Amino acid sequence: MSFVLKTALLFATAAVLSAPVAAEETATRDMHLSLSECIEIALANNTDIAQARFAREIAVAGIDQSRNAFLPSLGSNYRISRSVTGPREGAIFDQTTQTIVTTLGRDRVGGSQSVGSSLSINIFDAADFANLAASKKSARAAEMDFKESRQQTIFLVKQRYFILLQRTEQLDLAKEQVSVSEESLRREKTMYEIGSRTIADVLSAESQLASVRVALIARENDVAIARAQLAFSLGLSPDVAILPTETAFSVTPAPVSYQESLERALIGNPQILAQKQRMLASRDRLRATKYSVRFPSITGSAGYGWQLNRGEVFAGVEDLFVKNYSYNAGISISIPIFNRLLTENNVKTQKLEYLRSRELLDQAKRQQAMDIRLSFLNLERLRRSITANEAAVKAAEENFRLQDQRYNLGGGTFLERQQAQLQLFEARNQLVQDRFQYQIELAQLEQHVGGPLAQTSD
Repeated sequence: MSFVLKTALLFATAAVLSAPVAAEETATRDMHLSLSECIEIALANNTDIAQARFAREIAVAGIDQSRNAFLPSLGSNYRISRSVTGPREGAIFDQTTQTIVTTLGRDRVGGSQSVGSSLSINIFDAADFANLAASKKSARAAEMDFKESRQQTIFLVKQRYFILLQRTEQLDLAKEQVSVSEESLRREKTMYEIGSRTIADVLSAESQLASVRVALIARENDVAIARAQLAFSLGLSPDVAILPTETAFSVTPAPVSYQESLERALIGNPQILAQKQRMLASRDRLRATKYSVRFPSITGSAGYGWQLNRGEVFAGVEDLFVKNYSYNAGISISIPIFNRLLTENNVKTQKLEYLRSRELLDQAKRQQAMDIRLSFLNLERLRRSITANEAAVKAAEENFRLQDQRYNLGGGTFLERQQAQLQLFEARNQLVQDRFQYQIELAQLEQHVGGPLAQTSD
């Protein structure tokens, strides 16, 4: 009985394991987009741009906070108090008994109410003006950071769009190579069956087919990764499949020279402009710190108060201006003399920050000059490489055609034909890679310059 039960359980388990499992449905949807459409979506959805926008708004709010230092401060107060004093012990001389009698008095209750208001305003503080100038420059730096974030996003979208196109074309080449290898294997098997080929040729064809199929799997995975990365850079779910509608891009020289690119970068690159504004803001903060040491501050104040003691009667609002009131007004001048060297240390720190920001600005300019120089060198290398690879593809195609003919006529070996085929597809793969790398390098140069390379006339 136990054997029958075990057998039944074994068959049931096998049936469950062999049953087809429904694949998990993924929320994938295709989106046919051109490069410009991808850029538009990214500029609206990208998280880095949103973060830069918030930083810009915070910096603008800092300007309002610096302006508020010039506004007066006004306050009012109301106070009510009650006090109870316990009875005190006293002594009196009783005429009747001719003795001193100890007595206990009554509780004493007191209290008051008061109303007041005060006004204070900074008439002059040189540091406030410098701090306001610094906050304005910090806001301009945040605005440049926002533009830099937009340009970085545009470059990232272009880069991933071109990578997707590159990997898609390389996938097509891998499929074509698999198809050619399958045809070669079928032909080798047919020729082996009629005795015209050896088993070694068949095994070599099978090995080559297995190798290109592995490469095809890798290419398919590369395309899937490129689609997910592009969708993520657009602010979309990685499950969204981006299908490029714009696939043809010509290899054209950069419409600007190296010197023109460098000049445009120095006046239009947001990264350099942001660093320049930070340097100027640091200089203004240094001025503010110095002003707080070298210049006096003048403050004006005014106040009004009214108090009603216990036992007095409040007859109405007119009492606020008839009795128990007080006014005060004054101007105070504060002159810094010595504050334990705290301000001097702040001046020293701010001066070092200013010198540091100047060095960072110089470094940013040098870095942009280096990046632009490298972009032009890479563009020239890729342009020459594309020309060479186009010639290599033509030569590889002719070589494969000749090796295929020689092999079919019995004048060549299968290994020679196989090597010619591999050289052909390697040359075509390299040509595809260089063409799209050229487009990526143009986009990189555009980012360094700070805008489109081809200036449009209004």
